[in-house]
Amino acid sequence: MVDRKLEFDTISYTILIARFARDINVKKAIEFFYSMMNDGVEPNLVTYTTIIMGFCKRGKLDESFAIFRMIEDFGIEVDEFTCAILIDRVCRRDDINRDLQILNEIEEKGINTSVITYDTVINGLCKARKMSKVDDFSKGIVGDVITYSTLLHGYVEEMSVSRILEKNKEETGSGWHSYGCNYL
Repeated sequence: MVDRKLEFDTISYTILIARFARDINVKKAIEFFYSMMNDGVEPNLVTYTTIIMGFCKRGKLDESFAIFRMIEDFGIEVDEFTCAILIDRVCRRDDINRDLQILNEIEEKGINTSVITYDTVINGLCKARKMSKVDDFSKGIVGDVITYSTLLHGYVEEMSVSRILEKNKEETGSGWHSYGCNYL
């Protein structure tokens, strides 16, 4: 691009930022972000989300939330994907209360959530072995295959056969015998 004297736009800068953020070189990604701003190129939600993802991968949650707040201050509407990245990273830190707080903020802001967000929370709760919170949280959620697989994995890790059978019955409406497992 430089040899051909092509000007960088939001997409080209975001691609470079994403590449460095993915390689966990957030410092270089931020340098490109500042170059972008200095060149008068407006970052978009994808650009900011990419930086958030890079900070999250490095375990720098404070920086991730600072970028998140910056997005809001600029009046850019965040989406479910951006929030799910933060929820996932907070889960990995085993800060379930903060996770649920983020989820509440999302709902208060009117951000449309789907099974993706709920799967992210359930996955985090299962990894933190907070199965009682999983039970409370998952009630009333219409899940998908990933939701039920995550729940079953969490129950297996906890060795709760009765909950496994209960969740299977909720999912299939009939229990394990529908899989030819009449001996259970």
